[in-house]
Amino acid sequence: MAAQAQHNSHDTSDCGIGIDSLGDLIAVHGPRVARLGARMLGTNDANEIEDLVQDVFVAAMEGRSKFRGEASVETWLLAITIRKCRTWLRRRRAVKRHAGQLFESDE
Repeated sequence: MAAQAQHNSHDTSDCGIGIDSLGDLIAVHGPRVARLGARMLGTNDANEIEDLVQDVFVAAMEGRSKFRGEASVETWLLAITIRKCRTWLRRRRAVKRHAGQLFESDE
C-alpha cells in the first residue's frame, strides 16, 4: 500500500484538506484507517484490509468537495471508514444469509 501511495500524484490541494497528494493523504492517514477497519471487520486479512482502505480513500477523493473543515481530516476519514465497514458487514451478513437459504433449499 505504501508503495502505491508514493506513485499516486492526485492533487488534493483544491479540497481544503491541507495535503498536496493522495499519496501523502494515504501515507499520513492510511495506517489509522487500516487499524480501525481491521478491528471493525474482525479480520487480519491484509487483502481485505487493503481493499477497504482503497474504498475509503476513493470515497474521500470523490467526496472531497463536501469536506467542510468542521472536523479534522482524520475524523472525516475515520467517519468514512466507519460507514464503509458497516456497509461491508451488512453485505457479509446478506451473503451468509443467502448462502444459508441456498443450502436449505437443496435438502
